[in-house]
Amino acid sequence: MQKIDEENTNRMEEVLEKKVDEAINPKHYKVEGIPEAIDIIEGVMTKEQFEGFLWGNIIKYAYRYGRKGDKAETAGKIEWYAQKLKELKECKSE
Repeated sequence: MQKIDEENTNRMEEVLEKKVDEAINPKHYKVEGIPEAIDIIEGVMTKEQFEGFLWGNIIKYAYRYGRKGDKAETAGKIEWYAQKLKELKECKSE
């Protein structure tokens, strides 16, 4: 029984990850041979500006949580921007 529960949990996590990835990175953001918008934004901003951009998006989605869109999708967006912020801070400290 536990194995079935683990399999279901893993499958649900995969579906949620895909849904969040599609919400954050929809197909219309991906054009072959052209960098994604987030990469362009990061490239033209200083690290401090990009940090502010990430914080702004975290705040925006946290504010919208439960008010607009799917809660799981919104939580995934918060998590995605928070992960980018964490990566930026880790890179800064190296």
